[in-house]
Amino acid sequence: MFQKINLINALSLMSAAVWMYKSSVNPSVIHLMPFVGGIILLALNNGIREGSSEQIKVAFYFSIMYVIILMLLLFLENVLMEEGYFLYIISLLILSFLSVVTYIIEKRK
Repeated sequence: MFQKINLINALSLMSAAVWMYKSSVNPSVIHLMPFVGGIILLALNNGIREGSSEQIKVAFYFSIMYVIILMLLLFLENVLMEEGYFLYIISLLILSFLSVVTYIIEKRK
């Protein structure tokens, strides 16, 4: 289950980043930062499917990092909030948080 949630999280990070970059009035590198995170999570996805504990832990920690970054983006003034990408940030935050919760649930089993 964690592998599927991680895949959805990676694809949503990548697609939202491209969407924000393309629809921005003044595109900048900050719009593409979720894209880099999505690529890293996508690269780890095969190892997660195969059961590599190291890659599972890295994906978990990376998801936690994205939860923290996205929460900071919600509460601090930044370019993304000024351009009205509130719903994108909320949806990415929910998916990253769901990934973290899924890992914890699977780890307890």
